[in-house]
Amino acid sequence: MSTCQQLALWIVQFGVDNCPYISINISPIQLEQGNVVQEIEQALEQYNVPSKLLAVEITESALINKKDTVKQCLSRLKYLGVRIFLDDFGTGYSSLSLLQDFTIDVLKIDRSFISGIESNNTNSQQLVKAIINMGQALNMKVVAEGVENENTLSWLQNENCHLMQGYYFSRPLSSEKLSNYLTKYLPIKKPLAMFASGYIIT
Repeated sequence: MSTCQQLALWIVQFGVDNCPYISINISPIQLEQGNVVQEIEQALEQYNVPSKLLAVEITESALINKKDTVKQCLSRLKYLGVRIFLDDFGTGYSSLSLLQDFTIDVLKIDRSFISGIESNNTNSQQLVKAIINMGQALNMKVVAEGVENENTLSWLQNENCHLMQGYYFSRPLSSEKLSNYLTKYLPIKKPLAMFASGYIIT
């Protein structure tokens, strides 16, 4: 089942306000070829899915080669209303100039830095603080990956990290299990609260 097809089913079942968004991973090769934007646009139109319910995740390596083509693709996705997430931030080759040049909405801090918070690794903590502050300065949301305990969650909240994902909240869920969860806990046709971050499917 395609991503947009699944979203369309959830919209019918729970209403658009209760529907969690889904992030899809796009490889550097897909971006460089340029066809992926047209495929996404066609899928959104075919299943009548609001673009706000779809996000694409790319890695830092996707920003290095064929910059003009990639930049054009990301700009077209933004025009459609699809959000752009930069995944595993801090492990690749991005520079501040790249972040400024590309239309990135969300930085996802790599779990290797987040794991250092619990072990009181000063270097990890300082790097995470710097990334959070940088994201805020660039008007980007920041997501911490790999949150597995309450201590890490509290630390990140104190540092004003926007969103978190990890096993502390849930293991990855299949579409069927997530549908069952939504059916059990969410009142139909009312605003979605518990899943506002949208990070149940990974």
